[in-house]
Amino acid sequence: MTYRLNQEYERVVRSGSRCVICMIDLDHFKKVNDRFGHLAGDDVLKRVTEICRDQLRKYDGIFRFGGEEFVLCLPGTPLEKARVLMERLRQTIAETDMGIGEDPRFRITASFGATEMTKEKGPDDAISEADHALLTAKANGRNQVVLWQANE
Repeated sequence: MTYRLNQEYERVVRSGSRCVICMIDLDHFKKVNDRFGHLAGDDVLKRVTEICRDQLRKYDGIFRFGGEEFVLCLPGTPLEKARVLMERLRQTIAETDMGIGEDPRFRITASFGATEMTKEKGPDDAISEADHALLTAKANGRNQVVLWQANE
């Protein structure tokens, strides 16, 4: 992930292209592991990854950041277009039966936070801002997309 984000940052600096960094957190994921077990939790993580891959371009990146968090790298994407994608991902995740345990219709939601890398804002700062936006989404009720705002 670090190598890829640094590559995209160099592209942003060199060519002025755009790149959005998005963080995704699966809402109340601990309840999945507690209710169905860690293997079922792993299956949910894989299913969410598949949903993202199905809707991302081949050159977009998806990386597991820890636990139930993911980072998306969306090169050549303005923030508002990324918002549309994230809303579509959020809705698809929320509407997908995860097919686990004795409850095959079990569903989960996800919260999203995003920002755009700039010449002045490299990967570490972008991840920090996207994480802050993600925390705002979670604090405001979860299952939503929040874009970084400098005055947050």
